[in-house]
Amino acid sequence: MADVSQDHRTQSSPSPHPPAPPHPARSTPADAGPAPDPFAGTWVWFERIVAAGLVVLLGTGLPVVSGVSVATVALVLLAPVWLRTAASYRFAPLLGTLLVVALVTGVWLADLASADHVVHRAGQILYGGTLVGVAVGVGFLLWARTKLPLWLIGLLFGIGMLAAIRTDGNFSISPWRFGFATPVTVIALSLALRAGRRWAEVVVAVLLAAASVAAGGRSPAAILVLVAVMMAWQLRRPPRSHGVAAARATVMLAGLAYAAYSLGQAVILEGLLGEAARERTLLQLHQSGNLVVGGRPELAAAAALLREFPAGFGLGVVPNAAEIQVAKTGMVGINYDPDNNYVETYLFGSSFVLHSGIGELWAWLGLPGLVLALTLFFVVVRGIVTGITARAAPAVMLFAALLTLWNLCFSPTLSSAPIAMLCLGLLLTRRPTAPPGRAAELDPLPDPPGDLRRGIMTKPGTTNGAAADGPA
Repeated sequence: MADVSQDHRTQSSPSPHPPAPPHPARSTPADAGPAPDPFAGTWVWFERIVAAGLVVLLGTGLPVVSGVSVATVALVLLAPVWLRTAASYRFAPLLGTLLVVALVTGVWLADLASADHVVHRAGQILYGGTLVGVAVGVGFLLWARTKLPLWLIGLLFGIGMLAAIRTDGNFSISPWRFGFATPVTVIALSLALRAGRRWAEVVVAVLLAAASVAAGGRSPAAILVLVAVMMAWQLRRPPRSHGVAAARATVMLAGLAYAAYSLGQAVILEGLLGEAARERTLLQLHQSGNLVVGGRPELAAAAALLREFPAGFGLGVVPNAAEIQVAKTGMVGINYDPDNNYVETYLFGSSFVLHSGIGELWAWLGLPGLVLALTLFFVVVRGIVTGITARAAPAVMLFAALLTLWNLCFSPTLSSAPIAMLCLGLLLTRRPTAPPGRAAELDPLPDPPGDLRRGIMTKPGTTNGAAADGPA
């Protein structure tokens, strides 16, 4: 009995130690969620390194064959990586479709012309390959913008252009104008963007304009002055109405272009850019009465050819004697003597080299090429106005855009291709993803607006709002 009582007291007395908690149930993989990928960060950095290397390669334009670069071949093979991202940007699918139609038309016109014209297949590869290279380069740069900040893309592209400078031709006449000007400007403005201060971009643009003035470069100096003014304009307090802001920016852009032309002409005629520039300008004004027309007699040739042969000629087609005579007649109309080696050998010796992106795209690709060129002109102007309106346009983008507009009017397509690629790669913006009737939002991108200008990368997946990848 005693033993039983003792056992009872032992069982009922409180234990000096609390009972151990029950063992938790073993969690299942579904309860724990997906395991983190230990290689996710490594892959992100791998993508950034590859993107950076290919941006430099794009800038160099290192050729495989004439007109087809190493970068073009690599990016065609990598199209599944960047194509979907590029298609999400405004105007990119439209410009790509227009280019495909224009190239097909250019080849078709060349086949028709082969009955009574010489057609250079090497020329077709040169011009067609260059245009395809621009297209795939733009698509890749749009993808690279989701991996790298804008300032770094501009810097790397400029370094590639600097490495590709050729020291033949006119380089010996003026190394700055015909070699270093564009790459150094892209690099300097990209570094100014990295500083994250808009006034720094204004100062750098003014200094580069002064360097161009010293080297006798009239158009580069004018473009850089416009860039400085546009950057200063963005320091203003924006009006409440977006429509009013866009209208003001459009009027400002047109007014600045006219003011730059008028003031630049006056400065040159006063001899402030040197006696050589003054004499060259006086001769051009004497010949045609207009500095633009006198400085670019190729425009008169292109206009005469367009009136006489509106359908264009074809990719790689060599002009015949009748077409050359029509072009010369147009040049005579502005008091320019076309009987020289420049006209007969450079402009019309092996193809239609009209010293104008719009003129050459029409001559090579027919009316679809003309539509492509005019659409490109509109897209660039719209991008400038939209960027200024949103006060989100960096100087490097404005420089590339203004130079592209100039080149579409007054420069050969082949030499203009790299800066046009950079222009569209920095200027195009993503389409809104919200359905109709809801506020439009841009796709999330890796850089919030403030960090974008400083070039600080955020963690993958960070969203940023509309201004992160440029103006909406």
